[in-house]
Amino acid sequence: MSERWRAMFPWDELVIGARLLWRLPTFLRRPVSAADARATVRRRLERRQADFLGLVRRAVYQYPASPYRLLLDRAGCAYEDVGRVTDLHFTVSDQQSKLIAIDKQPDDDVMHLD
Repeated sequence: MSERWRAMFPWDELVIGARLLWRLPTFLRRPVSAADARATVRRRLERRQADFLGLVRRAVYQYPASPYRLLLDRAGCAYEDVGRVTDLHFTVSDQQSKLIAIDKQPDDDVMHLD
């Protein structure tokens, strides 16, 4: 019975749930105004490219076991190439986000990742 219970309720998920419940009252006491929400979205949109590049650096290029690093290495796409990204295009299909193109430079060809 104990093994079945552990399989149904993994310890790490229980800790995350308890932390959420503990912090929820504080969160609900501080409502966010529409103006604050718009300002937050605006800031995040302004930083999205820098945030994306930081994520790629940490989760892909600094993590040798990353399957994405293997794919990008095989495609000949170094971090410096990703760092020259000028526009990101995303599409939502089957409830998954998929990067469909990277425009490396205004004068370069578009690299398609399918």
